[in-house]
Amino acid sequence: MKQGIAFLGLLTLATGCEIEKVGNDGVLSMYYSHGLLESTTHPIGVGLVADVGVREYVTDAQADILDVQSSDGAVLSVNSMDTTGFQLLAGQAGTSNIAVESSVGSDSFDLEAMDVEAAVFGEIVHGLDSNVAAYPVAGAKFAIDRRLFGANETPITGYGWNGFTVGPAELVTFLEDSSMEVLWFQTVDKGNMIIEFGHHSKSIQILDPSEVTQWVVDMPEITEGEVFPVGSVKSITIYGETAEAYVGLTHLISDDEAVCAVESFWDLASFYVVESKANGLCRISNAVTGEAIFELEVAE
Repeated sequence: MKQGIAFLGLLTLATGCEIEKVGNDGVLSMYYSHGLLESTTHPIGVGLVADVGVREYVTDAQADILDVQSSDGAVLSVNSMDTTGFQLLAGQAGTSNIAVESSVGSDSFDLEAMDVEAAVFGEIVHGLDSNVAAYPVAGAKFAIDRRLFGANETPITGYGWNGFTVGPAELVTFLEDSSMEVLWFQTVDKGNMIIEFGHHSKSIQILDPSEVTQWVVDMPEITEGEVFPVGSVKSITIYGETAEAYVGLTHLISDDEAVCAVESFWDLASFYVVESKANGLCRISNAVTGEAIFELEVAE
C-alpha cells in the first residue's frame, strides 16, 4: 500500500537533480522508484538494494520489462524483477552495465556502487512542521530520516542499511531501513537511545506513556456509522500532548489485517492511512494504549 510518486515523469527537479537517466542507446530512461525522487546520479550503497523502473525515452510512457542482465554481478546483481520494475543489490564498489529488454526496445545503463563511509541522522518528522519537538513514547514504533555518503561526500542511494549501532537494547530495537530511506525502530522503555555510525551519532529521548496528557486524533474523512467500501482509503493523524509541550508519538494497529490494513504515510511519524480489504469490522487502535481510534464496517 506504499504511495507511488506520480510525478516521476519529470526529468529534473528545480535543484537540477537528475531523477531520470537516459539509456546508452537513447531508447529507454530509468528512475529509482524507492525513496523520494532519488537522483540517478547517486551511486547505490554497497549492501543496499535499489528499485528501478524504466520508461520509453521519447514518449515517457511506462515500459514493460522483459529481461534484465548485469555485466558484473559482483558489483550489481539483479535481485528480482517483474514487468513493472526490477531490484538491484550492490555487492561491492565498482560500475556495472545494466542491460534491459523491454516491450518498447532494448537499452543499457551504466550504474555505480559505492561503499558507505558516512551517515547523517535527521529529525523525527511530526506532520509538516519541522520546528515541533517530537518524541516516541515507550511501546511505539517510529522512524527517522538518514542520509548516506560515500567517498568525497558523494550522496548514496538505496535502502536496507543496517551498518550502524543502536542502543541500549533494553530501550529500543531496530526494525528496518525502509524503501523510503528512513530507519524504523520499536521502543521498549523510556530513556535515551543512541544511534551511531562513524563520527556521527544521535540521541533520542523516549517518553513514558504517562507523560502524555491526551492523544489528539484527527480523522477528516471518517464519519461515525458510515460504511467503509472495500478498496478505499482513509487518513488519520495521531499524536500526544504533554505538559512540557512535547509531541508524543505512537503508532496505529489494525485488529484484523485481512479486513483493513494501516501504515504510516510516506513514513511520517504521525500520519497514517487505512485501506479496507474485505467485508468485516475495521477496528484501528493506538498501539501504546490499546484504545480503539475508530470502528467502521467494511462492505462491498
